[in-house]
Amino acid sequence: MAIHPFASMQQVMNQYADNVRANSKRLVAETALDAATQLARATPVDEGTARSNWITSIGSPTNVVIPPYAPGSHLGRGETTNLNYVRNQARSVAARYVNSRFIFSLPSMFVSNSVIYIGKLNDGWSRQARPGMVPRALQIVTTNLKTRVGSLLTRLGATKAP
Repeated sequence: MAIHPFASMQQVMNQYADNVRANSKRLVAETALDAATQLARATPVDEGTARSNWITSIGSPTNVVIPPYAPGSHLGRGETTNLNYVRNQARSVAARYVNSRFIFSLPSMFVSNSVIYIGKLNDGWSRQARPGMVPRALQIVTTNLKTRVGSLLTRLGATKAP
């Protein structure tokens, strides 16, 4: 029986491709979860509707508006019940993404909010948050992503993050 000289090289390359795919999926899912968390945390809360509507999805953004998970009145930014539900929804979608069987290309993940006044909240409509809550939340996500990529590259043996 002849042994093909590149058989072990093919196995190594296949394993490498599987590792890249798995790490990429985890990185995308962790970033989407972080985005949902940071955006919901930054959102001013009165009745809980705007905070509850940071919805994570795969493939395309959603335009649905749901009622608050835990409605109330004058809840304030320290409210955590709706935040925890947003995180749980994002965690569930992230797990589905990581465990999916996407082989050649990974679909995008989205975190969207379709309440009609979310833009006003971002512009400073609420006294609970100054203007720019979305860009500030996404700056935190970007910083966290850079840290994750650096850690991943270190784990994979790269000497310096790009």
